[in-house]
Amino acid sequence: MILMAVMLFAALAFTFSKGIQQGGENISNRKASLAASDIIAYGQKVSRAVEGVIAKGNSEGDISFENDTETGYENPDCDPLKKCRIFMADGTGLTWQRAPTGANNNEPYFFGTNQVGLASETLDPSQRDLVMMLPVKMSVCTLINEMTTRSVTWVSGGTLNEATKFTGDYTLPANTRISWTSTADEPDARPAGCFCKGSAPCDSSDSHYFYYVLHPRG
Repeated sequence: MILMAVMLFAALAFTFSKGIQQGGENISNRKASLAASDIIAYGQKVSRAVEGVIAKGNSEGDISFENDTETGYENPDCDPLKKCRIFMADGTGLTWQRAPTGANNNEPYFFGTNQVGLASETLDPSQRDLVMMLPVKMSVCTLINEMTTRSVTWVSGGTLNEATKFTGDYTLPANTRISWTSTADEPDARPAGCFCKGSAPCDSSDSHYFYYVLHPRG
């Protein structure tokens, strides 16, 4: 009887611990899903703000991402009277957000230029797009791709610009691109998604980036 009770207790303890573990995994998945949704929604908000600035008569070079949190985005070509500052009250008044908790290692959103397209296309600095980016964990990257109808993460090609902040100049740095190889499932570009920077196959040791084309120029 004592031996049977011990066995039953062990079985219950195992079941309970497994349930806790699965519950923890489900919570992690829910957090990743919420983070992916928030990141995509924020990209949409910033894109609409950029379109609004241009619709007011500003040029694509007047757009400014100057804010009170991250320095280095001051655009000398932006006249505040023309409401061209995305994250300032005299502009669109959009709030600068930090990445959702757990989405990455506290890295901020980045606004720069990259040519977004197929690897087979000619690298042309004049076609560089205005792009919003964010380093993310692989689990968040995968969910972003599912939500933007991409089935899998893909490998970037060329030299990715993840350092030069946009201050009105589309020509810096010299050669940058976010590219992929065309396949039957992925025949062309999408305005938003997530990619893996590294050699195939992608894994958690590679860097993963969310991207959103705010102003296409190609």
